[in-house]
Amino acid sequence: MSSSDNVNNTTTATIHWNPEGTPVATDYDDVYFSVDNGLAESRYVFIEQNQLTERWQNHQSPSYVIAETGFGTGLNFLAAWQHYQQFLETNPDTALTRLHFISFEKHPLSLNDLSQALKQWPELKEFSDQLIAFYPQIMTPGCHRIAFRHPVPITLDIWIGDVHHNLPEVPNISGGLVNSWFLDGFAPSKNPDMWTQKLFEGMAVLSAEDASLATFTAAGFVRRGLIEVGFDTQKAKGFGRKRDMLVGRFKQQTAPQSLNSRLYSRNGIRAGEDIAIIGAGIAGVSLAYALVKRGINVSLYEKNSAAALEASGNRQGAVYPLLSPNQPHVSEFFQHAFNYHHQVLAELAQQQLEVEHDYCGLLQLAYNEKSQAKNLNIAQAGYPKNLVYPVDKATASELAGVSLDDEALFYPHAGWVNAKQCVQTILKAAEQSGLLSVHYEHELSEFELENQDCRLHFGSQVKQHNNIVFCQSHHLLNLPQAEQLPITPVRGQVSHIETTPQLSKLSKVLCYEGYLTPANQQQHCIGASYIRNDLSLELKANEAESNLKAIRKCQPQPWNEQLKLANIPGRAATRCAVRDHFPLIGQLPNLEQLFSEQYQRQWQEVNPPSYGGVFVAIGFGSRGICSAPFATELLAAQLCNEPIPLKQSTLNCVHPHRFWNRRLVKNRPLALNYREFKNRSAC
Repeated sequence: MSSSDNVNNTTTATIHWNPEGTPVATDYDDVYFSVDNGLAESRYVFIEQNQLTERWQNHQSPSYVIAETGFGTGLNFLAAWQHYQQFLETNPDTALTRLHFISFEKHPLSLNDLSQALKQWPELKEFSDQLIAFYPQIMTPGCHRIAFRHPVPITLDIWIGDVHHNLPEVPNISGGLVNSWFLDGFAPSKNPDMWTQKLFEGMAVLSAEDASLATFTAAGFVRRGLIEVGFDTQKAKGFGRKRDMLVGRFKQQTAPQSLNSRLYSRNGIRAGEDIAIIGAGIAGVSLAYALVKRGINVSLYEKNSAAALEASGNRQGAVYPLLSPNQPHVSEFFQHAFNYHHQVLAELAQQQLEVEHDYCGLLQLAYNEKSQAKNLNIAQAGYPKNLVYPVDKATASELAGVSLDDEALFYPHAGWVNAKQCVQTILKAAEQSGLLSVHYEHELSEFELENQDCRLHFGSQVKQHNNIVFCQSHHLLNLPQAEQLPITPVRGQVSHIETTPQLSKLSKVLCYEGYLTPANQQQHCIGASYIRNDLSLELKANEAESNLKAIRKCQPQPWNEQLKLANIPGRAATRCAVRDHFPLIGQLPNLEQLFSEQYQRQWQEVNPPSYGGVFVAIGFGSRGICSAPFATELLAAQLCNEPIPLKQSTLNCVHPHRFWNRRLVKNRPLALNYREFKNRSAC
């Protein structure tokens, strides 16, 4: 890899403006849209020539996917969004309720350049204002999902990076994901690296049968390449002074699933089915919100008397991404989770649903040799500066507002969130849909599958649903079908301390062996303990003292000498941890079948054995408030057979089967049999 090939960062576009005010890509010497009338060209080439109105009228599925090469100024996206609004107004009974727009962009525009370019189209202002408001702040490589609500719902996935790298990583579905292609980008003569046979082959793999295609170019090698991979392609009249363009239909069946995608085979719900969710913490509530936005009826069951009474109930939870340059999939997952967390809170704010939070910034202190090496590794990995950058001791102290002994990494968009209020607010937003019913004081004792439905036992009550998702953390281990999942309960105690004149100046979250937040209502949160396999919830004096000792040891400063516990000294809860840091997201493994000799002989040809209609979203550890909204968005997309906003290779890392699949790939035996595995796990 050359020094310029930074997998953790991306380069924004370098542009200038021609005399007509049209943006021009300096590196490609090509305009972003026609100098004559870019919006009219977009509507003619991509909307009319893809026959979107007619295709939408005849579409019988609730979801339709458009994919585009070259996001640029977002003009094609905005034109499609506006056209979708007009379509819904004239076709109120349409089956199409969810439009997805996937776009690949190697060099995204800066927010300032995007805003300037879109000023040329005042007729799109209602839409462009939304794009500008939610445009990703941190342009890391990979997929950035934005779920717009107004003026009509649409989901935008911007895949940042080289299209040849990203296209094979888009999670596919049986029968193909994409219904229409906007084959855009700079002219083939200006950008030959994009217009390749590899691009056309990737498009074919993702295309649904009869997927449409339109492109402004009529270059012969483009037409021949598309025909070779299965597109029936013809010339059509070009826009304005341009003589020809290309249109096409995909007439070849998509390629069979690769092993990479078989691990995460798409087993979505059927039309009209409902979903039961067990657990009203951050995972269960976020999943409920993601599903009701898709029109799914959801029943949420919680064993306690209210939501967020366990691990999701802290006053101030630190929110920042877990970065591990030596584990790129870990970094990718948590970067996108961090970005999506910001999207969710902004979306709630648009609905006048506020969550108490402060993205004040976070300092990750280099307080010993191990943390110094870790920070140096992150600092040298080339992440964007608006994600994280190193600061010396003096700068760290200036940022924090208190004297510090160490240099640090600074995360400018990190901070703290009232976790309990976040859960309650997301729940309120979900309830406003009218599609969610919530049942408190319902503790699940067992479940069974019967005729493709799930029977849930809550004491003497039995409820029946089409599908079930377990989001109740380590409590899932109480069910025999899940008792051997590789998750560990970890007790954590957070302490509440009164502020002092010196400590009240703290303006950033500090992370060290624990964490310390700025004051909120005259109190700080400090934590947290990590005690494996301890399920007790009472406050313990020794853990409170350990929390205080940790900050004094790491930062022996006058401002922490007089710290004392508040009247309500803290709270304790049990997290659900997984050893590789990833949560478990997907179908519940059927371990008895997994350990059968038959499966171990055929594992390369068949999907991993799972319980039909039964899914899990657990194992978030101490990072649930940051990662659970994104993780449950992945699961909601899987359940609805929609585009998933994460690379397939990273998606495989959150699958519940991943531990056993890794052993099989390495030709290692799982165990002699299921009974032996259970006995070993019990030791």
